[in-house]
Amino acid sequence: MKNVKSIKTICLDLALIFAGSVLCAVAIKGILVPKQFLAVGITGQALLIFYVLPILPVGVIYFVLNTPLFIVGWLFVRRRFFLYSIAGGLIFSGAMLLPFPIIKIYDMILAALTAGIQISPKSIRPQQKISPYVEKRIYRGPHWQRVDD
Repeated sequence: MKNVKSIKTICLDLALIFAGSVLCAVAIKGILVPKQFLAVGITGQALLIFYVLPILPVGVIYFVLNTPLFIVGWLFVRRRFFLYSIAGGLIFSGAMLLPFPIIKIYDMILAALTAGIQISPKSIRPQQKISPYVEKRIYRGPHWQRVDD
C-alpha cells in the first residue's frame, strides 16, 4: 500500500513539474524572448547567452548551465531532490525546444507582469525545499513537525 501511495505521489509531482515547466517555457518563448527581456537565475543567464550568441537554443544553453549544479546536487542533496531536479531540468529544457506562439502584448510593463505571473509557478514547485533541514520537516500549524520518508 505504501508503494502505491509513493508511486502516486511521484506521478503527481512529475505532473506538476511538467505543467510548471511547460507554462514557464510558454512565458519565456512567447513573451521574454520576443521582447528581449531577461529572467533571473540560470534561466536569465541562458537568455543572456542566447541574446549575445544565438547559436544554440535557450533550452540547450539552460541544460548546459545546469550541469555543474546537477553534479554538486549529486554530492550534497538527497537523492529524491536530485532526481526531481534532473527531471525538472530535462522537462524544462525539452519544453524550451518546442515551438510556442508569440503572445502579442504591446505594453512592455504588462508583458513583464504577464511573464512573471506565468513563470512564478515554476519557482514554487512542491517537491523542492529550501534546505535538507527543511526537507526533513513540514510546517503544520504553529509548529514544525518531523516527517520521515
